[in-house]
Parts: sequence; C-alpha cells; structure tokens
Amino acid sequence: MIRLIILIFIIFFQACSPTSGKEIKNFLIPLVQGNSSFPQNSFTSNPEERPIDLDQNPNILEENPMIIEENAVIPEERPLVFGRNPLNLEWATLLEIPSNNTIKTPNIAIDGNGFIYVASDSNANLIGDKLKIGTRDVILKKYDSHQNELWMKRIGSRNTHLTITGLAADINGNAYVTGYTNGPLEKALISDQDMFVIKFNTDGTIAWKKQAAPQRAKGVYNTYKVFTEGITVDIFGNSYIVGTSNGPFGDNSDGNLGGGYIIKFDTNGNQIWVKQISIVGASIYPKNVAVDEDLRQIYVAGTSKNANFRTNKTFNYSNGAGGDDLFILRFDENGNQEFFTQTNLYRDSITPNSLTVDSFGNVLVGGSSIIDLEFGTYERTYLRGVLIKYDLNGDERWIRQLGPREDAQFIQRSTTITGIATDENGNIFTTGSTNGNIINEHSEPLGNQDIFLTKYNYLGQIEWIRQIGRLGETLYPGKIGIDFNRNLYTTGLTDDNGKEYQVIGGDLDLFLIKFR
Repeated sequence: MIRLIILIFIIFFQACSPTSGKEIKNFLIPLVQGNSSFPQNSFTSNPEERPIDLDQNPNILEENPMIIEENAVIPEERPLVFGRNPLNLEWATLLEIPSNNTIKTPNIAIDGNGFIYVASDSNANLIGDKLKIGTRDVILKKYDSHQNELWMKRIGSRNTHLTITGLAADINGNAYVTGYTNGPLEKALISDQDMFVIKFNTDGTIAWKKQAAPQRAKGVYNTYKVFTEGITVDIFGNSYIVGTSNGPFGDNSDGNLGGGYIIKFDTNGNQIWVKQISIVGASIYPKNVAVDEDLRQIYVAGTSKNANFRTNKTFNYSNGAGGDDLFILRFDENGNQEFFTQTNLYRDSITPNSLTVDSFGNVLVGGSSIIDLEFGTYERTYLRGVLIKYDLNGDERWIRQLGPREDAQFIQRSTTITGIATDENGNIFTTGSTNGNIINEHSEPLGNQDIFLTKYNYLGQIEWIRQIGRLGETLYPGKIGIDFNRNLYTTGLTDDNGKEYQVIGGDLDLFLIKFR
C-alpha cells in the first residue's frame, strides 16, 4: 500500500490592521508525512491503490476516491490505476481584512509570463495601501510565481461604490478589471448604474478606464442599471464583457428595453460594438464569456427563462412548465450572433459559473444543478457540481457531476463548481465548494463549508480530487488558474478567526494558494 504525503499547512499571512506594521510573517509549514502534531483533517484523500474501471462505473470515485499516478499513460481501454498524489502545496498567502470590513470573493487571472493577478472590491484600509477612496474600491494585486507581491493598486471615486465581477490578463502582462459603479469613474454617470472596465499596464499603471451604459434622453434622468458578469481578452488585447441591463443597451431593434448584452473594447479602450442579447417575453442572464483564439470566436454562457435561442422566440409552454435553461451563444469578432447549444429540461436546469475553451476548440461549462444529468434520469437531487463538455459543433461530449446525492441525516447538501481551467492537453481543472463530502458522500465535510479541486482528463475521467477544510471553518471558493508550467492557483475567502495560530483578522479574509 502506498503511503500518501498528507498535505497540511498553516496559511501564510500578512497583517493588515493599521497597528500591525508591514512585517510579513511566514507561517507556511512544509509538507509533512504520516502522523503530525499539526491540525489534521485539513485535506482529504484516499491513499489506497487498486485498479478501477471507470468505463464500467464512472462514478466509483464518489465511493472510492483514488489518485491517478502522475504522468501515467492512460489508454482509453485500460483500467485506471490510482496511486501517488500529483498535487502538492507550494505556498499560500492570506490577505487579512480588518474587523468590521468586508471583501468580495476574489477573481484570479494569469498572464502569458506566469504572473498572477488577484482582484476584488473592499471597503477596508489595507497595510501598504493609502486610505480608501470611495465607499467601496477596486483592489488589484500582482504576484510572481514565488509568492512575491509585486504591486497592489487601489482604484476608487469619492462617495462611489465599485463592484468587481471579472478579471482577465493578456499575453503581454496587461490586466483588465470589469464591474459596475453607482458614481463617476472615467466620467459622470450615464445611467443610474454604469458598467466599467479598467486596463492596467504590466507595472500597475492605468492604461485607460471606460464607462458605458444606455444613453439617457436629453434632459431626462433615467434609472437604467447595467450589471457586468464576466470578461475575457483575446491575443490582440480586445476585451469582451457580458452582463445584463434593464435599459436598451445595444441594438434594441426588437423593441425590448432590457436583457443581456456583450460589449467589445479594443486594446486602446475604444468601444467597438455592443450587442443586446434579448428575446421579447423572455428573461436572459449572460454569466460567462470565453474566447477561441484560433477561430476568433467568442462564447457566451448564461441562463434564460422562456427563451428559445434556436428560433429567437419564446417557448409556448401549454402546461406552464419551463425552468432556467443553460444556453451558449457564439459570436464572431464583428458581433454577429450564432446559436451554439441550449438545454431545455422543462424544469430547473444548470447554473453556469465558469466557461472556457480548450486548445482543441471544445467548450466547457462548470456550475451546479439540482437535476440528475449524468445518468439522464433528470430526477431532483441535492445541489451538485456539474461539468459539461461540448465539441465545436455544440454537441455534448459528456456530463460529469460531483457531490452527495442524498444524506442519511437529511442534511441539505450543496456542491457547486465556481471555476474551471484547461491545459494544453485538454485536461480540465475545477474548483468549488461543498458542505458535504465529495470523496465519500456518506461522510461529513471537514468544516462548515470546504473548497475542492479536481482534475479530469479530456475523456471526462477524474484523475484526482482534493477537498480542503477545517473543523468550524467556512471557506468560500473563488476561481482557478493554470500557468505554462502547469502550476495551479486558486483563490477564495475564509472566516477562520486564526486563534489557533494567533492570527487576528477580519470577518472574511482573502487567500491565494499555489499547487504544483
């Protein structure tokens, strides 16, 4: 039997109260093997080794979670042999938020040179940072792969609340942050709430910042609001942002005053086009956007109610049924819309939290659903994580779900995927949260709510699972990123009060973890 190295760590922290000073204390404990005096149940896995045929039982890992041997060759027809854990903790850092202050679940992006960007919004004053500017400001940090913080930037406007919803980085090391504002940022408000995008140069200086919203009639105040959801950037530095608006943002030739939208800015900040995603009588909520670099196509995923994207009309439900459908649309670089795929289960469907395109042009969606999709029964279950792969024609290749289906104690369990990333070989990495146990659904979680990381190969076979948590602690997942050396980075928030390690922080603190 192979003895796994048990991953246990104490998060590196950076004291951020005004009286703490700027000294950085590193409490990162090296990986330890076997028994340890440090807190147990921080990571969970199963060290047992035996062959498993996933073709005969694709969900056996929920009962017998194993780890695929690193660098193993996996022919499709051969049973998978699980062994040594390929996922090792390299470092972790914690940004503490002073008490009675808040910070939003962070976004993460990795540029073409392997630098890591973390963005959020907060009402807190941070050490090494000037006093807050508005009621809530943009916080952007840049790290190298060795945990060194290269710079931190804070952007705000007096008496203005900025909300961050997306972060992207291009191959040249520029970072792009998007969100929405209730006050002036680049200029005076256009509507009651505008969207914004800010481009940062590699040294942290602002290249440009832009606002956009439905135009108000001359002399008439409008209450239109624009919300952003996601952003992606192509190799030319064009940025694409999706969201919703209750006003005519984009082409409203169908007479619809609101709905979803996608907007494009070039690398210099010029608005190239904005397209409204709407069908009269339907509710449409774009959530994510991703780009296929080879074909210069942009994908938008979201949920809709009563929208038939195949016909651009509403569904005619005679029985009043109809849930929230998952849809994916495809746009060319000129903003022309094309149907890609849509679920229509006539019941609650899939909530997409993340979208990406792999190096082969396949489209992957990660999120959650309360429907049993993997086995096609469409019966209701607990909220479970869902990962779907489509080919470039919009045909579904496979669906995978994880998380408890039921609980012997009738505790409401919930599992969701919040971020996905792919490597050059088509492997898929996910992160998310659960208040159950995704490795053994009949066991308890490690904490109040844990985070997890998984790796699937291109066939949808799971190669490893890691669930991370600690007794009494609630972890909130962010996104996941992968660099050119296949290092994984994930972000999130923790409510750990740190008393066990004599760390004093806010109600929720931000963490960044690197695995290799």
